[in-house]
Amino acid sequence: MEDVRAAPADPAPPVLASVVIVTYRRPDHVRTCLTHVAAQTVAPVETIVVDSSVDDDTEAVVTAEFPGVVYLRNRRGPGTTATARNLGLEHATGDVVAFLDDDAYAEPTWLAELLAAYGPGVGGVGGRAANGNPGEEDEGTDRIGRLRRDGTLTGFFAARPPGPVEVDHLLGANMSFRRDVLVGLGGIRDGFPGTCLREETDIALRVRAAGWRLVFTPSAAVVHVAGPYARGRRFDTRYAYFAQRNHVVLLARNFGLVSPVLRRYLRVGVGEVARLLAGERPDPPPRGRRRVRAVAGRLSRAGAAAAGLAAGGAAAVAERAVAARRGHPGPVRPPVVPAAEPPTRPPTVVFVDEFAWTSFVHLAVLLRRRGVRAVRVTTRPPSRIGTRWCWDATVEVGSLDEIESAAGVLAGERVVDLHVAEPLVGGVGPALLAAVTPACRRRFLRRRELMDKLEVSRALTAAGLDVPSAVALPDTDLARVVGELGPRLVVKARVGAGGESVVMVDGLDELRAVVGALERPEEWYVERFVEGESFQVAGMSDGSRLCWHVGYRIVEAVRSLGPARRLAYLQGPVFDRIAQGVVEATGLEGLFNAGILRDADDRYWVHDVNPRVWGSVSVSAMAGGNVADVYAAWVAGDPLPDPVVPALGARADALPGAWDDVVSDGPRWSAPVRVARWWFPYWRVLGTGCLAYEASVRLRTALDRRALGRRDRRAAGR
Repeated sequence: MEDVRAAPADPAPPVLASVVIVTYRRPDHVRTCLTHVAAQTVAPVETIVVDSSVDDDTEAVVTAEFPGVVYLRNRRGPGTTATARNLGLEHATGDVVAFLDDDAYAEPTWLAELLAAYGPGVGGVGGRAANGNPGEEDEGTDRIGRLRRDGTLTGFFAARPPGPVEVDHLLGANMSFRRDVLVGLGGIRDGFPGTCLREETDIALRVRAAGWRLVFTPSAAVVHVAGPYARGRRFDTRYAYFAQRNHVVLLARNFGLVSPVLRRYLRVGVGEVARLLAGERPDPPPRGRRRVRAVAGRLSRAGAAAAGLAAGGAAAVAERAVAARRGHPGPVRPPVVPAAEPPTRPPTVVFVDEFAWTSFVHLAVLLRRRGVRAVRVTTRPPSRIGTRWCWDATVEVGSLDEIESAAGVLAGERVVDLHVAEPLVGGVGPALLAAVTPACRRRFLRRRELMDKLEVSRALTAAGLDVPSAVALPDTDLARVVGELGPRLVVKARVGAGGESVVMVDGLDELRAVVGALERPEEWYVERFVEGESFQVAGMSDGSRLCWHVGYRIVEAVRSLGPARRLAYLQGPVFDRIAQGVVEATGLEGLFNAGILRDADDRYWVHDVNPRVWGSVSVSAMAGGNVADVYAAWVAGDPLPDPVVPALGARADALPGAWDDVVSDGPRWSAPVRVARWWFPYWRVLGTGCLAYEASVRLRTALDRRALGRRDRRAAGR
């Protein structure tokens, strides 16, 4: 059983440090490494070399040239780095044990800087490892040593941030811990064979779970020359196998076999194998032997990664079985949370709808696959399959007036964002807003203002964007409206989302008829009709900048103003300018999309802005965009990844809009094959559960249509 005590409120600052260097058959590297340790401005209380070699070359160098260094032999040999580190720990007497790889050459102030970073509550300190790559010191300075919610890790240990930063894990080539902390945790766990990847990550996570902080200080620097491996080469198929195998064991040990983070990582791993199997298509493609070698290399890496995932799962299950027999059936530690986030509840995004909006369902699934909870509040009885596979929780309310009753359920959630269907915006009141975070409340109130399309039109016009002229209703002089805006007009609800909230009219008589039929004309306005080619721009803003955006064109729609069947993705300065202009004019935070029309004079008009997720969000992910990653990181408060958008000209069929085309485009007997091929990219993005839900919806729709057809035929027969 591990010691999971909290860190002392004010631990004594360390004074003495022991340096432990682990090595295997690299005597020349050990010589250089020890020379650098001997030149430290603050000398270690002792330097220990733990040698796993089967020959005596390293021992000869240490004993002959460095008589003050303690030499130890690890009889277990290569592939047992954890054993070697523990052997050094047993002989260390310093307050801090600093670990170096034999190919990491310490700068003169390395040890002094490590010791200086041990403030209150700090249990471990790591330093920078310079690899000599151009620009590495500026890369990833805000993402050093992070444990992501999908179980993957960031490195960037060659980065040079302005000062010390708190991290989730450390680099084994340059890390240190309080000796008492390591001893209290039982030392460094073994069981990470092969390349020994993740043994250093494992101890780092355990130290953090025991209540201590980990710090990366760039001033404690080493030069990492990356010596040759004992077997194989760095990043070969053997490396790929053990990287996957040991990472699965790491997550299972620290989070549990059925933990969400392990499930998310396995999805990531399977997706990586699928990408390797699919391969890239270079231009021009290789031919002859080069092509054979490229395909063989890709398949071998995919096979190694898949085998590593399977072997890691088997090893984790075996460890769990042994632990159960010994009376410790589960993980003996609380879950690790990223250092940049306090130990609190996971973030939750709430969706409020009156029916199952495809955009809401797909975004919810994308978020859940990235560690963000998704809760649905709906006025319609929910689907059992959708509730099971697409949402973490579903709250059914009777009507618009009862939406506030969901506040009691949300009291246990940390709600960081709200997506509300336009017809239900009025039902979100003080009680529900009291159950969300202050930042979420502020963002929603701003979005509610921006759901007034007339006010948005005025804001965009004031910002210098081209927007069709508009007039608010009621306006008694409709003839003047026609005279100013032209005979072809669009009557729009100020708050709405297409369909019945948009009416096209041609001439004064039609305008009078439409306006006269409106029950509440003050909730509508009239806009000049602009004829042209239709485009969309979709994006995400964090309130201070545009973080992700892409342009696209609906190649084919199911019907006018209906869902898309096929999309083509676009890029260019026009879309950049419009997306940036929309954000600056409205102050939007979060996801949004805007409609664009290009007229015959090549002038681009912004005619609609929706401050919420757009219908084809999953299509953009399937086409290679990472908007889901960017948005999930934003709501979680993590550093945002670099934006990746679909390639220029990329086309993708939209789910569920293209369903009928896929089913009917060919012989009926081959429809299952066509559906399977079409659904495979969506399976990679949305997973099995969401596609099962979509299939159930399509099946239910088909059965309803068939029943309606039989009823109509019987009625006609009478």
